[in-house]
Amino acid sequence: MKTEFDKGEGKMQKTNKGTFKAALKEYKASKAAVDNLEERINRKDRALCANYGHDGLSWTMENDADFEAVLVELEKYVESTGLQEQVSDARKKFQEAEQGFARVAVGLMPNAYAVERAALVDKVERDYSTLQKVINLALDLDVRTIP
Repeated sequence: MKTEFDKGEGKMQKTNKGTFKAALKEYKASKAAVDNLEERINRKDRALCANYGHDGLSWTMENDADFEAVLVELEKYVESTGLQEQVSDARKKFQEAEQGFARVAVGLMPNAYAVERAALVDKVERDYSTLQKVINLALDLDVRTIP
């Protein structure tokens, strides 16, 4: 996702409410897409486990032979439906949306904190836990307070 940071030779520009809302919308949509695809796989996994008398997901099975059989069937299902490629593409889009949303959120910092903002943008791109912290803080933000 192209953000305000991507314009003009890497110079950060002020984030506004519209930019924030668009980045938030893309983040939520890409997260929902990943969650939906993974839930499809989990539903099939539970159904296959039920065929072997197990309640739950395959990784909780104690019988190794049944576990292997479920994995083989699940792999065939995922390959035949193209779910693996769909999940991979959705995860890639989600990672891009996470990065874009975090950059936009950091762009909300006042100009008085330009040095800190630049350092935080760099850290968000390199450190996953910082990325998650920024996203969690941004999700709690009241959009009405953004100019």
